[in-house]
Amino acid sequence: VDPASGRHESFDFYDACRKRQRNKGLYVADQNLDQGNRQNLGATVTRQNPNGQRRGLECPEERDYYPYWHPTEWRDAAVFTSDTSRCGFYQSESQNVQGKGQCKVTVPGNAATLSPDQQIPNNEEACKQRGGTWEEIEPWDIDPPKCFALPESRDNHLGNIGTTEPQYYTWRVPDTIKDNDACVLRIRYNITSSDLGVEKDDPAFDLFSDLDSSFNGDNSKLKGDPKKDFVGMGMQVSGPLQLQVNTQQFGRTFEDRTHV
Repeated sequence: VDPASGRHESFDFYDACRKRQRNKGLYVADQNLDQGNRQNLGATVTRQNPNGQRRGLECPEERDYYPYWHPTEWRDAAVFTSDTSRCGFYQSESQNVQGKGQCKVTVPGNAATLSPDQQIPNNEEACKQRGGTWEEIEPWDIDPPKCFALPESRDNHLGNIGTTEPQYYTWRVPDTIKDNDACVLRIRYNITSSDLGVEKDDPAFDLFSDLDSSFNGDNSKLKGDPKKDFVGMGMQVSGPLQLQVNTQQFGRTFEDRTHV
């Protein structure tokens, strides 16, 4: 561990992540997360992190999705959203106030990777079918995160909100953090683009709640580096044209962290 930056998550947190089945109900576009050894890397494999690359001891699935459905070691301070109707959901599902479940089941040895049928189930029904025990982890029992409307900012100018100051948030350090405690602050920002084409076919389609695994693979409206006649004058006149598209990066989560 680098003493200048420290360790953020525990090894047990990462170990549970790589041994737990990933959530296969999520939208992954045309990314093949079951290719080769990827299927053995559990919840470290996501659309944004299809090769299961390790960065510190974070769990990529937990990093990329909020609120997370399994226990996390992080407390939530604040949420900024472009749709404040979701504030109640974000607050009620935060582990600050909501317990989270996980499966306790024996897996083979101390293997770093497990085949899908050996991995720890990610839901209560599958856990019990494997002879495991579904364990509810108590919430942190602290206030829910504050939730605010996200100010508009210029495209590709994060934090530039058209005022004389960049966007900022004044956080009051809670009394639950004791003197001399070691702390890390994490900031995540999710960019959910609306250029997937689904909403054109169905105006009622909601990217927040309706985009799921049914739009994966061949059903994905967005595919990597598509090539066709986008102008519509014929392949020999205005085509073929190719767009540079990486489906790992359309709708993604960015993250910044402090040192300890």
